[in-house]
Amino acid sequence: MKTWNENFTDHEVTADSLTLPMSKQFGTYYEQHWGTGSIAQDGDTIPMRFGDFPVRIIPAGRDAVDISMAPGTFEPVRFELDGKGSVVALVYEEEVEGEIRYVRR
Repeated sequence: MKTWNENFTDHEVTADSLTLPMSKQFGTYYEQHWGTGSIAQDGDTIPMRFGDFPVRIIPAGRDAVDISMAPGTFEPVRFELDGKGSVVALVYEEEVEGEIRYVRR
């Protein structure tokens, strides 16, 4: 039997769901209370992790995804761009805590 974590890439984010080239989203993002998240290339997709934990992601509009940290729960995340078109942060809309901003390192 497969566990939920083994299936976290069911709905991978591809270049079609982003306004910038995929490489512009790659990197490490940090939030002082929640820690580190990362995005790296894996073939034609962008897997996301928070620490060592793989996060299930589903495209949710231009430069936005819904993430799931547990089965059946999804929270919106958007890529925050500066005026020059660079990704400067991931903004996680957590239901209880509100907006959590992971700054790109």
